[in-house]
Amino acid sequence: MAVLRRRSRRLFAGETAAVDAAINQFATDYSAEGEAALLATGEAGLCRLLDSFFGDARLEVKWRSGRESVDRFNHALMLLAASHPDVFVSALRRRRVMWWSPRTTVAVILREIADPKTADLVCGYLRDRNWLARLHAVRALDRMGGEDAHRCIEKALRDREPYVRMVAIQAISRWDRGRAKALYKQALHPARGKALPPHVKREAEADLEDLEAGRVIPVTRPWRVGPF
Repeated sequence: MAVLRRRSRRLFAGETAAVDAAINQFATDYSAEGEAALLATGEAGLCRLLDSFFGDARLEVKWRSGRESVDRFNHALMLLAASHPDVFVSALRRRRVMWWSPRTTVAVILREIADPKTADLVCGYLRDRNWLARLHAVRALDRMGGEDAHRCIEKALRDREPYVRMVAIQAISRWDRGRAKALYKQALHPARGKALPPHVKREAEADLEDLEAGRVIPVTRPWRVGPF
């Protein structure tokens, strides 16, 4: 942690204002120029956003109010993290993402990075209290593949949230279609326990239909909304 923070202070000496100005442009300018200005900040911009994310610094940026500002910040963080994944992952390993932090954002970014070397990090989000963070963790593991990711996905089959369990079965269908079919049938016709909520049941039925027809389960459905 100390190493990363010393590096950040050295990086920003004399250029913090310029980096914040570029981030501010992105916050208010939704054009390609605004995005280009943000990306031009490179690792310095990412470290600046991470310092803000972890509560170590305050950005001199005029974000729009409400949910829009949160989404814009998350978008900025995702763009720079995708451009410099090693810096982002290193920060996560060195700094603890507290329970009150937007951990779902981190899970989504790790899903976009989809680096098999981060399987252990992503797997930790399967214990998060927020089911959306757990869902995106399964999505990330699905995208990265590999034995480590598969072992973590198996754990998600026991998740208390039915949608997370269905996404885990979707992931299993990539490497074991026969087992995924059996898991869907078991979920749709449980011998005991609660039946699936209607919206989850509808998706499970559509997934099973695709498997039975020899089709690959799509990541999104026409009725699916939100960050799923």
